[in-house]
Amino acid sequence: MVAWLFVSTRARPSLLLPIVCGAALLAITLAGLTSGLVVLTAFPVGFLLGYFLVMGDLCGASAFSEVLIMKDTRKLYGLFVAVAASAAGFALLEAMGLVTLCPRPLTFLSYLVGGAIFGTGMVLAGGCVSGTLFKTAMGHQNSMLALLAMPFGIQAVDFGPLLGIDRALRAYVLAGPAGAPVTLGSLTGLPYPLLALLFVVLAAGIGLRAVRRRKPPPGATLRRSSMSPIDRVLRRPWRPWVAGLMIGLLAIPAWLSSLESGRDFPLCVTYGVEEMPLLLSGGDRDFVWLPDGVQDFEPARGEAPRRKIYLWLILVVAGLLPGAHLGARLTGRAAFYRRPRGELVVAAFGGFLVGVGAGFGRGCLLGNGVMGTALMSVGMILFTVTALLANWVTTRIYVIGPR
Repeated sequence: MVAWLFVSTRARPSLLLPIVCGAALLAITLAGLTSGLVVLTAFPVGFLLGYFLVMGDLCGASAFSEVLIMKDTRKLYGLFVAVAASAAGFALLEAMGLVTLCPRPLTFLSYLVGGAIFGTGMVLAGGCVSGTLFKTAMGHQNSMLALLAMPFGIQAVDFGPLLGIDRALRAYVLAGPAGAPVTLGSLTGLPYPLLALLFVVLAAGIGLRAVRRRKPPPGATLRRSSMSPIDRVLRRPWRPWVAGLMIGLLAIPAWLSSLESGRDFPLCVTYGVEEMPLLLSGGDRDFVWLPDGVQDFEPARGEAPRRKIYLWLILVVAGLLPGAHLGARLTGRAAFYRRPRGELVVAAFGGFLVGVGAGFGRGCLLGNGVMGTALMSVGMILFTVTALLANWVTTRIYVIGPR
């Protein structure tokens, strides 16, 4: 039945589908804003996030690995564009007094260990957390198994057998002046708006250089595409930098939506993946969905499972899956992709490792790598660089192999 569902979507879908989806998202957004239940806007945020990710095929695992395997930096550049766009947006929100920048403390051992495990796991799983989510929506069988294993890895760190190790790692903290988190601003003395501007200039400079390199030779004849503008936007995969730009822009309203829903941080999917299974567990649960007593999100630790459930995180993940599936249907990439049994076992183990790494590092490549770097958090940048290096080592050993 599942295979039939995905394979049957290879037929060219009608444009009525995105129109209906757009109208539904608009209705949900208006209902959330007019009723005071701003948490409802998390679903459209997640839907658009999934759509942008699949249109640009912007998975952190492939972005890292393709640099080594194919010498292709386009997806890595797409992620950096997302960082630059987010940073510019966050600087604007701060200047308007709408948000307070919230970089994480530099618990360097947690980020080093978490990044190493995360980077290794996402090669085996075939995706990071957000990448596994959108590939699951596309129909990748190995991603489905990896996604099922991820919550167990996160929970093993949050309140399982790895809790003691997590506490030991988090005991080592480097702080800036007056105990503030260490950021690029505190290290360089440069104000956040200037750093954000430098990121934007760097991203633009890299992009312009790439365009000049691809300039056709003199006398070459350029063929005009026969596709309509609507088809180019909806039915053809995007360049990674376009998807990165859209994700960076989406992070701006996402943070405001999150802030009005009891959580003070922009885009993240890790703990939404963990909290969905917690909805099915027994015991008392504290649902957070109003701005009263907004907290800078930090998962609780203790002998019992965390009972504070952030509905915003769950709705983002719930919206990401159909959004990604819509993008896959429109571009003709939705299908049931079977994998050998051995590869499924490896993917499940990799998914568990990704969860463990995300638990130690308090996030994934979206939350730490993109949002954290945009916030100039040195700890989150350390996590990202470590994950990149671990990804390359694992890719060299497991994917490329000896020559």
